[in-house]
Amino acid sequence: MMRIGILWALTLAAFWMAGCDSDDGEAATADASVADAQSPMGQKPNQPREEWDMAPLPAPDRMRGARDGGPGDAGALSLVPPECAVETVRLDGFEIFAYEASRTDGSEAAEGTATDQVCSRPGARPWTHVTIADAAAGCELAGFRLCTDAEWEAACRGEDGRQFPYGRLHEPGRCNDHVSGASEVRPSGHYSRCHTETGIYDLSGNVWEITADPSRRGASHRVYASSFRAEAGDCISTYVLFDDYHEDDLGFRCCRSLE
Repeated sequence: MMRIGILWALTLAAFWMAGCDSDDGEAATADASVADAQSPMGQKPNQPREEWDMAPLPAPDRMRGARDGGPGDAGALSLVPPECAVETVRLDGFEIFAYEASRTDGSEAAEGTATDQVCSRPGARPWTHVTIADAAAGCELAGFRLCTDAEWEAACRGEDGRQFPYGRLHEPGRCNDHVSGASEVRPSGHYSRCHTETGIYDLSGNVWEITADPSRRGASHRVYASSFRAEAGDCISTYVLFDDYHEDDLGFRCCRSLE
């Protein structure tokens, strides 16, 4: 009887311990399920990070090009205006803009609207709709002044005293003049052969140019009445300019004396 009682007690103890192991296993399983639910994308935390990637981050904004040629995509507009170069030619006693005056935000397609500085560079449309006072103030921004009639003519005629910036006779199509030009303003330097031997562009055609005397020189792109013959775009002819006169084919260039 004692042996039977001992065996019965051992059997009950075994059953009791098995029940405890079962409860612990169920609790462990429940804890694992909660951990899985809280992990990203429902994956187990011990998996490699790349296997539970979240949604990709948005692409960073593209950098826009700057005046120093920094990185940026080709289609982006510049955050700063183009370089305001002031290219000049030095002659006997004075310096003159190599190109018709333009604005800092001027481009091939548009004249721009900025008035903070005056530029002399190729590829920009000339600054127009200016009076004599406007042009003089523009030149002062760059440390220059309006050219006198004598300076303008000396730059145009050169040492050989030619009649046109490029030679003795008018050459149709060489400049954007009122005889054979495009009938619209072009960016400065667009006509690559319309220059003096010293590299001064568009002294004939494109836009009339204001001088300090005051007058307008060099004709423009616009086809006028027959009285404006080819000579209107030469180096010699001058036309009186009234103080408040301004047009979309009237521009300027600047000079300054050399010490």
